Amino acid sequence: MGKLVDRVSKPSSSGNRHLPPSDFGALMSIEKINDNHYRSLKTPFKPAQAPGVFGGHLLAQSLYVASKTVPRLYICNNMQAQFLHGNTDSVPFHYLIERVRDGSRYLVRSVRVFQYIPSHIRNSRPSGKSEDKATLVFTALVSFKKIEEPGQIVIVKDGEDEGFEKWSHRPPAPVLAIKPEECSSAPDIDIPKWIEWASDESNQYIQIQHAIDVRKVPHTYARQEEEFASRKMYHYYKSVTKIDDDPNLHLSAHIYASDRNSLFIASRIIGKADSIEQVTSLTHAIVFFPPSSLDNKSFAPADDGWSLMESWTGRSGDGRILYSGRLYDEQGCMIAEFLQDGMAIFSGKL
Repeated sequence: MGKLVDRVSKPSSSGNRHLPPSDFGALMSIEKINDNHYRSLKTPFKPAQAPGVFGGHLLAQSLYVASKTVPRLYICNNMQAQFLHGNTDSVPFHYLIERVRDGSRYLVRSVRVFQYIPSHIRNSRPSGKSEDKATLVFTALVSFKKIEEPGQIVIVKDGEDEGFEKWSHRPPAPVLAIKPEECSSAPDIDIPKWIEWASDESNQYIQIQHAIDVRKVPHTYARQEEEFASRKMYHYYKSVTKIDDDPNLHLSAHIYASDRNSLFIASRIIGKADSIEQVTSLTHAIVFFPPSSLDNKSFAPADDGWSLMESWTGRSGDGRILYSGRLYDEQGCMIAEFLQDGMAIFSGKL
């Protein structure tokens, strides 16, 4: 969800300032400045009333940029990110890459994301300064793993490969009674007061066509009398257009979807969606379990099939809320598990 430090319970502006492309590949477009420096080319999604861009864009584009510095046979297996400062959709993001590790099976890249925020925008903030300067808004460690033979893990002894053991375990996706086509698009901000405001024609708010189409499954979390940790919500998602055959770009699309309405979903699960005063994502971590072969494209959020996100929260309090989830491909195999730590201030007692 990214940096969202403004109150969202009462939107005061209408419309979207910019229209990002509805093609995910175009949305992730970058310009190479040098081997360790890339710049974004397209306007990211920024919900009305949010002070910064959608955090999923920074997660996805950081993964994609980091992948440009590794060989083709390596795909992302792990990403740990931290949202540091506010940002704007009016200037590009600059991605600086550091090669932290180059091993035979694992590669690690550090990604630091800067923006040259204009002084007139910076001066509108309490901590603003008069000059334009680069602001570090986001950082991440991205790990890439070399593709193994299908269905095998390597057993290492005394520094040498001793042999292979056939092993695989993937939790199956939940089977839902409702189809994606029967579900409505997820709102840009999933809290009741926002949805009511956006539905008021006098506010002239138009929800854009997102590059990743996310559909909210209604009434799927557990009964309110059950413990919070037992309640879950579900969302279908897919790319609006075909994504190029780049496995790391496909994984970027999945992490993009994993951040849609994250802390708002968690607040719904604990029954506090009407009480949000201030929220912001702090960290986002994801572990991917993609297929063992680059020839297997089933983990791509294809334009002709739907992936599924299952999400829950296991702990809330002390001004924070945890948001967790799993992602399943269109074949029903789990391909990722994620965890987000966020600040969440509610009115009244939690």
